[in-house]
Parts: sequence; C-alpha cells; structure tokens
Amino acid sequence: MPSMDKCEILKEVNEWSKDTIKKNPSILNSLESASKRAASLIKNIGMEKYLSLDGVYEKALRENEVEGFKVIIDLVKAKRRENKYSEDDILLFLGYLSRELTFYESSKDQKDLRKDYKQDHNKEPQKKEYHKNDLNAKSLTSKPFANLQDMLDKKEGK
Repeated sequence: MPSMDKCEILKEVNEWSKDTIKKNPSILNSLESASKRAASLIKNIGMEKYLSLDGVYEKALRENEVEGFKVIIDLVKAKRRENKYSEDDILLFLGYLSRELTFYESSKDQKDLRKDYKQDHNKEPQKKEYHKNDLNAKSLTSKPFANLQDMLDKKEGK
C-alpha cells in the first residue's frame, strides 16, 4: 500500500475536524485526548488489537470520554477500509488531528460556538435564587475583617 502525501492527510484532517466539530462542539476535548490515546495504543499494541477494543472501551473509560473514543475508533476503521491509508498514515492522521483539535479548542470562534451550542442544547436552564438575608451572603470571604475591631475591643474589655 503506497504511503499518502502528508499534505493530503493534513487537508483531510482539516476538513474532517471542521465537519465533526460543527456537528457537536462539546465533544472537542474528548476527541483531542481520544486521538492521542488512539495513536499511542496503535503504536504500542498494534492496529488489530486497537480495533478489537471496539465495544470494550465503554467499561474502561469515563463517561465523558466514551463518545470521543467511539468517534475516533470509527474514524480509524473507515480510514482502514479506504485502503489508501497505511498504519503509518493513520498514525500521522491522528497526530495531525490532535494538533488541529488543540488549535480549535484555543480559538475564540470555537469558544463562542461551544457557548452557543450549550445554550441551544440545555433542556432545562437552572435558575439560581439568591436571598438577601441568606447566611451565605454574610460569609467570611465577603468582608473578612468587618468586625475585627469590635472583636478586639471586646477581648480587651473596652
């Protein structure tokens, strides 16, 4: 199987990441770590053993990591089926992908997009009620030294 050109791989990474993040911006963090984890697993245990983790990973990962891992393992399977990607090309793809996702995470546009996505997908917005005479409103951190002089005066008997 001939190796792909790095520019082609980078272009595909760019297109794939834009499309995926537009569909679900909240998955960005888990995709980034899942792509790094996938590359590490493929290097250490090989492609076949990595792909055999499909369906098993849900028992080993945290709940917020499962969706990202599923997306990445499905991506690796799809790239493998295309027969134009060697194992090294897939590793290169995953490396470029993790860097691309890091860039998206830090961009201002992405932060705004995630904020809009969260607002649109909140089923029940939580309402916070604040009471003026609440005990928490008079906590020590609001004015830690407010009554210090009174306390010192009482202690000294003034």
